[in-house]
Amino acid sequence: MKEKLPGSEKEKLVKFPIHFFVACVFLIIALTVTGVYTYNAKQMVEEDTMEDFSFECNEIMARVYARLNAHAQSLYTGAAFFEASDSVSREEWKVFISDQKTNNILPGVQGVGYAMIVPGNILEKHEQNIRNSGFPKYSIKPAGNRAVYTSIIYIEPFSDQNLQAFGYDMFSEPIRRNAMEKARDLNKAALSGKVLLVQESNTDIQAGTLM
Repeated sequence: MKEKLPGSEKEKLVKFPIHFFVACVFLIIALTVTGVYTYNAKQMVEEDTMEDFSFECNEIMARVYARLNAHAQSLYTGAAFFEASDSVSREEWKVFISDQKTNNILPGVQGVGYAMIVPGNILEKHEQNIRNSGFPKYSIKPAGNRAVYTSIIYIEPFSDQNLQAFGYDMFSEPIRRNAMEKARDLNKAALSGKVLLVQESNTDIQAGTLM
């Protein structure tokens, strides 16, 4: 006859599930705590990342708005120059733009121009006047009968690719016209949508905007 002593196999079988259960509880608690801390840490990292991203975006937006305001101020100054003068000659416009040092202050500007409104009934007279001033081949482009033309008669620098803009009627193109009409109606600078500048060549073509 065998006697069951304390610590025997039967007693061990009773105690083993309790130990296993306690170990599982501690494991679950540890995993839960770890998961909570991991989630909180992940949330903090994401919040910090989003704050940094938002800060960078705001910085970029601020620089873009500052640059656009500088462009607008240049136009207001040019408009005031015409308002304060009985007339502005081509040479005076050249000196005015040169003295503003636009290329240094606003890098990336293709040119700064002045477009004259030309009613359709005086088109021939207008073209003849510009031809008599030293540009015998001048004509408003694109050709065609329209009620109103807006010819670029001054543009600086008046060289290289900018020569292609000389005589261009911006009212003939819907995106440019929309910006010009908005500027006229609101009496403030207006930025056009994306356009293909007439200065662009057939190679390395880039999109541009007009203000």
